[in-house]
Amino acid sequence: MKPRQEQRVRAVLPVRLNREETSAPGPLAHTLDIAGAGVRLGAVREPLALGGEVILQFRLRKASYKVVWTRRLSPSGEYQAGLRSMNPAHDFWGLSPATGS
Repeated sequence: MKPRQEQRVRAVLPVRLNREETSAPGPLAHTLDIAGAGVRLGAVREPLALGGEVILQFRLRKASYKVVWTRRLSPSGEYQAGLRSMNPAHDFWGLSPATGS
């Protein structure tokens, strides 16, 4: 097993999950842990296609992610999903330490 490239941060944050850039709000989910290059989501209510692209909305920010894994947790249809950022250089979650004064 290869070591992680960056530290994960445990955080439960509400996000909207959209399949494409639309004005209609998508379903709610929440993060379980986050990193600059990816995120693990919980409370996903519909299956996501492996390799598919989704747009996460957190507050007023939006970013594109690629679905790298999914896991069905219950017969009622709750899933977890692992997503990789399409632009990992962008600090979508605000994880970078503050600079300046």
